[in-house]
Amino acid sequence: MEAFEKELAAALGVGRAIGVSSGTDALAGWRCWRFGVGQGDEVVTTPLSFFATVGCIARLGARPVFCGYRSGSFNLDPAAAAAACRAKTAP
Repeated sequence: MEAFEKELAAALGVGRAIGVSSGTDALAGWRCWRFGVGQGDEVVTTPLSFFATVGCIARLGARPVFCGYRSGSFNLDPAAAAAACRAKTAP
């Protein structure tokens, strides 16, 4: 799994990627030490998601920052996500 995560992060041009088996695991992962998200951090996310997405962010004491999505697919727009990142954005 670690090799896959490193290759995925490199392919996406990001610092980290974490593979999970389901959306539930992904949300639970916010509690995982690997993310390093905590009090006062900001997490870029989509406004088109289940409420538990923001709930996990808030439980960590972080603040959700909503950004744009691609019309048609409703997936997060990478350019909008990059533009939403600031000094407090969690890694």
